[in-house]
Amino acid sequence: MTFRSRSQWSLAFEGRQIPLGVLVVLLTGKFLLTNSAVMANEGMTNGTPVQIRMLEQAEVNRGQVLLGDVAIVSTTDLPRLKQLMLMPIGSAPRSGEIIRLSRDRLKNWASSRLGLAAANIEWSGPETVSVKLAKQLLHGELIYSVPQESLISALAKNGLRGEIHPAQSVNDIVVPAGDLRLAARPQASLQTTTPTYRGNPVFGKHHSIWVDVWVDDVFFRTVSVGVDVDVFAPAFIATRDFAVGERVKANIAASPSLAIRDVDWYSQIATPIRASKRLEDPNLAELQIIRPIAAGQALTRANTSRAPQVVHGSYATLRLNNGPIQLERRVEVLEDGVVGQMVRVKLPNGANSMLAQVTGPGFLEAN
Repeated sequence: MTFRSRSQWSLAFEGRQIPLGVLVVLLTGKFLLTNSAVMANEGMTNGTPVQIRMLEQAEVNRGQVLLGDVAIVSTTDLPRLKQLMLMPIGSAPRSGEIIRLSRDRLKNWASSRLGLAAANIEWSGPETVSVKLAKQLLHGELIYSVPQESLISALAKNGLRGEIHPAQSVNDIVVPAGDLRLAARPQASLQTTTPTYRGNPVFGKHHSIWVDVWVDDVFFRTVSVGVDVDVFAPAFIATRDFAVGERVKANIAASPSLAIRDVDWYSQIATPIRASKRLEDPNLAELQIIRPIAAGQALTRANTSRAPQVVHGSYATLRLNNGPIQLERRVEVLEDGVVGQMVRVKLPNGANSMLAQVTGPGFLEAN
């Protein structure tokens, strides 16, 4: 009975094609090289005839070239057949390169590494075989999907919704055959940048994302993908006209004149004040209208400001802390201030002023 190897890694056995993986336990090249003598002592005699027919061209999809990749081996000795097919003969070429192996080189290699006598091997086929790395096409749409998913995920973590559009088409690329893995590099632009209002983040309109391409867990190359991002987030929308000087709480429960709707962040002339859908949010203070707002417009940092808790010319209560003793005095406020701000105040009919910290509407504190 004669066994023949094929480039498709199968054996002709009793008229049936049996995958070689079912019959062969794959051994590493190091094991084959260092243990060939042991295998010879286990019944693989040098007297068994072997036919090796060289291929004209061969494609490999792994990092090491085996004899079974570049030739068809036939012999009646099954262990010897497996040994020859799995014999490593060198590293695979890099992408785009072609390696040419001569028959003489393979003869010497088989004789020195496996102890096969030249008289027992019948060589045929071309004098040389051209070996190149098998390739596959990586579509640009698949590359583009990686930064698209990364940006959408980054926006979602900040409570934002995004629509991602390619800034330019992504070309298909040819990569070695194997298992593909694409990963977007962490980008500073994916993190929050300048806050819009008390820590609410804003994202850049244009992004350039680097996508690393890996084949069989081996890095191949990096592709730059340009994308445009449309960001949508909840903002406060006026349901009526607001005049300059009016005050409004950025809270839909306390302000029926406001509604919350998703707005396109970049279609606004000024950055909108991002709304919280919670009924009470300590970050959302009372706002003062500083420019007229028409019904349907968003409240922004350009048409509103935080309403002062104490106002110049008015009177407020000052709490003076002296250890366990706390005194309260009525003072005149000399400048506007919001919570946490230091402003100047003075006692009624007093000549000197002092600094005090605003703690709430009409209240200040000093030590």
